[in-house]
Amino acid sequence: MQADFTLAVDELNNGSTVNHAYTKFDVVGNKATYIGPSHSVAVRNKCELYRTLPTQSGNYKGTLKSTVKFTIDRTVEGVDGNDIVAPQIYEVSCSNPVGVTVAQTLLARQIILAMMDHEAVMADLNNLGEI
Repeated sequence: MQADFTLAVDELNNGSTVNHAYTKFDVVGNKATYIGPSHSVAVRNKCELYRTLPTQSGNYKGTLKSTVKFTIDRTVEGVDGNDIVAPQIYEVSCSNPVGVTVAQTLLARQIILAMMDHEAVMADLNNLGEI
């Protein structure tokens, strides 16, 4: 994996993007951590990539599992009215059976991206807990 990457983020969902740069911070086993410019010991801004390699079982070649996790610390009001820092976490997991094509994997990713960007679905789910 590359040492760093930049994401073009449509922060206001209006078609205008802002670049968010992430730099490789650490790799341990099957987890790579990338940090953003506002990351510190006290306030996290990080992306983590996880992988689980496939294990064959009988005639089944196994499943390659991968996860992308984004964590950023936010200041929110506590129960007592004082501000506290709490993590906001978004995580996407994928399970691809060995043998699927690149096109099939791309289609599945595109469907998830479209769902994540579907305001009517995601706003109610994420803000109100409605399903």
